[in-house]
Amino acid sequence: MNTKNISIESGEENFDKSFNPIKKFQKPYIFKSLFQVLFCLVSLISCYIAIYIGILHHLYWVFFLSPVATGLAIRTFTLQHDCGHGSLFRSPWANNFIGGGIEEPLVDVPWF
Repeated sequence: MNTKNISIESGEENFDKSFNPIKKFQKPYIFKSLFQVLFCLVSLISCYIAIYIGILHHLYWVFFLSPVATGLAIRTFTLQHDCGHGSLFRSPWANNFIGGGIEEPLVDVPWF
């Protein structure tokens, strides 16, 4: 079964429409995107609050929360980065609003 056509003139590979395993992942879904953003932000803020309380009371479990907070911060940056490319939401307004809203408090770099 031939799953792709090769155009020699243009040098590009064109996949048949019947064979595209990632097609279902190419469209943004609002509920998945909002869940990802809200879950990540709530978890990150909760982790930061727990670390702050642990530092105030000299608790050593703060050292175990630091890698978790780092992972959540990286995930938050990834979501912001996807908004910058316009791929997290269908609406450019939503991408700019969420991307700028995530980015401004966490990273001191202008969004626009």
